[in-house]
Amino acid sequence: MKIRLGSYFSPRKKCKILLIMKLSAILMVVFTLNISATGFGQFSFTAEGKTVREIFDIIEQGSNYRFFYNDEFESASKIVDLEVKNKDINQVLDKILAPTDYTYKVFENNLIVISLKE
Repeated sequence: MKIRLGSYFSPRKKCKILLIMKLSAILMVVFTLNISATGFGQFSFTAEGKTVREIFDIIEQGSNYRFFYNDEFESASKIVDLEVKNKDINQVLDKILAPTDYTYKVFENNLIVISLKE
């Protein structure tokens, strides 16, 4: 006595399972592409006579990045002249924070934490 798996599911149930598998595959591809697109953001802007806090606001408005820092962050009110062309977020932050005693860490959810160097 042979048991056929093809006869185990009705044709209607086979179509439903196939549709669920197709939708799952499409959703995985879409979310993967979305994550990789946000990871390669390039910045181009000129900020003359702006404070570091204002530059952080410019970056927040033009991207999905959000900054988190203590109100005692002394360099936030420091005036900076900055010209950035096709740089990623790490290069921009390295340029801004190089003359200070602060460092940064970028987390997966596009949160950037500014803290003192240890």
